[in-house]
Amino acid sequence: QTLKGKKVKEEVNDFVSVIFQHEIDHLNGILFIDHLLNEVAESK
Repeated sequence: QTLKGKKVKEEVNDFVSVIFQHEIDHLNGILFIDHLLNEVAESK
């Protein structure tokens, strides 16, 4: 969504999708370490 409230839709693939997800995680308060800790917990 833009600063003026217009919704934006973007289709991304490959490494760009990884970057987008990383930045969306930041907006949601999720850090990379949170993903790592989740992986460790699930592997036990």
